[in-house]
Amino acid sequence: MLPTIPSHGEDLLDDADAIRAADTSGAVLGAATGGGQIRAVATAVRSGALDGLRGARPRAVVWVVGRSSQAAAAARIVTSVLASHQQFPGFPVVIEHRIPAWVGALDVVVVSGADAGDPVQAEAIEVARKRGADVLCDLPKEGPAAHVGESGVSWIEPLAFVAPERAILRHLAVGFALFSALGVSGIDIEAAADVVDERLSANGPELAVPVNPAKLLAREVAESSAPQIVFEDEVAGAVAGRVAQAFTESGRPTTTSPLADALRMNPVLAAKDSGPAGAADDIFHDEFIDGPKHSGLRPTYFGLALAVSAERVAHLAAGLGVVSWIDMREAGQESVDRDPSAPAQELSFDELVVESMALSACCELAAAYALVAA
Repeated sequence: MLPTIPSHGEDLLDDADAIRAADTSGAVLGAATGGGQIRAVATAVRSGALDGLRGARPRAVVWVVGRSSQAAAAARIVTSVLASHQQFPGFPVVIEHRIPAWVGALDVVVVSGADAGDPVQAEAIEVARKRGADVLCDLPKEGPAAHVGESGVSWIEPLAFVAPERAILRHLAVGFALFSALGVSGIDIEAAADVVDERLSANGPELAVPVNPAKLLAREVAESSAPQIVFEDEVAGAVAGRVAQAFTESGRPTTTSPLADALRMNPVLAAKDSGPAGAADDIFHDEFIDGPKHSGLRPTYFGLALAVSAERVAHLAAGLGVVSWIDMREAGQESVDRDPSAPAQELSFDELVVESMALSACCELAAAYALVAA
């Protein structure tokens, strides 16, 4: 069982100055730059960074992510959101760690990551250029990558002061901006930046735990023996994957599971919990002092619903027992019309674009809180 946030950690989460002092790695500060990362991409787009790609109809979009886990997570989120668009153009989107051998002049290649010195990324730029593909670089313009991509390549550079492990919002913004340039309607990254800033402000260090959804999520994950995020739709699954990854990187190992799999396994784990393994718990355990008993078999469930009927998902998830729903849409607001224990309503495509970015930003902040409070 993972240790819970100790009492001094709880005090820390309620103390904005203590959070800033404990944020020696810049995790909270980096997570708070989500809106700025998106605006930097929007500024580059307004300056003509994607003019050469505007209106193109590629055979395929190839997203080369190299060894960047943030770029890979962003690519999965963007492609899952696009798959929900009823009028999405027919070209496929392929996510690869290296440039495929079949890439040619009819394709658009996105080289995305944080390490301009990665030889795999430099090779992807060079090969794509030689084969006549349109190339978009979501990389720092330096090192081997800049050398091979001096001409014929579109660049969107990152903010210099944001650590690579806090840059997923930039990758999301670049992906959505590209597909907007390729003719996908309903994408407005500047509007998304406004929402991200509003949500992050409503989850900022100054707000105490009881009224701060990001801090509440950090505490709940930290107090869980085996946190698991369950989901029903593809978009929620992609976002959940990054959320689990962010908490794991913060020292709180978290898993994800499709809701159907979790429902199938729940009675099996319940039976094991109540069997001989459960009876072998420490006889000296005092629940008033040590907290509830956990055998480590049954997860603590967190739910995520984005692109499907929230009511249906909540109804299905009732078979798991208690599920904490991850929803930052009510941050800083009071709602009398909605049950706070249930997910929010189903979203349209343009709302889904914004919400996937805003939710990702808030969960990155929650993971950062968990890191500094550990």
